[in-house]
Amino acid sequence: MCPNLRLELRELKLKDFGLLMPEVFVEACEIASNVSLKTLDALHIAYAKIINETLGDLNYFVTLDQNILDNRLKRNCGY
Repeated sequence: MCPNLRLELRELKLKDFGLLMPEVFVEACEIASNVSLKTLDALHIAYAKIINETLGDLNYFVTLDQNILDNRLKRNCGY
């Protein structure tokens, strides 16, 4: 495990309440809802996003996952 990687808890705001969960899961939920990705695909993107924000210099994201590739044009949501 990388010691610099952020693993804090963050609140996921739902309709009537908030749920405290690991940050990567909150990121994945937000990504999945914005670009219609499956759960594991959203986690893949969320981890890459957090690694890039934490450690920087993540210049490439390589995947052959067609679902991720099909949704790449929707990344204007910030993911």
